[in-house]
Amino acid sequence: MDFWARQAETRARSRWLVALFLLAVLLILIVVNSVVLTVFSLLDSGELADASWMTRHPRAVAVTTLLVLAVIGIASLYRTMSLGAGGGAVARALGGVRVPGESADPLRRRLLNVVEEMAIASGVPAPSVYVLEQEEGINAFAAGHTS
Repeated sequence: MDFWARQAETRARSRWLVALFLLAVLLILIVVNSVVLTVFSLLDSGELADASWMTRHPRAVAVTTLLVLAVIGIASLYRTMSLGAGGGAVARALGGVRVPGESADPLRRRLLNVVEEMAIASGVPAPSVYVLEQEEGINAFAAGHTS
C-alpha cells in the first residue's frame, strides 16, 4: 500500500464530502425558503406565490436563510466541539471501552504492548486504548491529534 497515494485519495474524498455538505445546505435553503414563500403567500393573498412576492418581502427570505444557516452552523459547531475532545470521545461515541494500563487480561495486555511499541517506533506518546467489544466489522482505528 502506497501511503502517499492513500493520503491523496483521502484528501480528495474529504474535499468531495465538503462539497456534498455545501450542496446539501444549499438544497435545504431552497426547500425551506420555498415552504416559507408558499405559506406566507397563502396567508397574505390566499394564492400561491409568484416571483413578485419575493421582491415585496425580501426580509422574509433573508430571515429564513439566516435562521437556517444559524441552525446548521450551531449544529456543526456542536458536533465539531464534541468530536474535538479527542480520539477517546470518538471511541466512547462508538461504544468503546477504555483499556486501563494495568489490565490483567492477557489479550488486552498484548494490545496495550503493541500500541505502546508502535507509539515508541513512531516517536509519539502512547494514546489511550479503547476496545469496541460489540463491533464485528472494525478491529482498529486511530482518532484524534493527541493522546
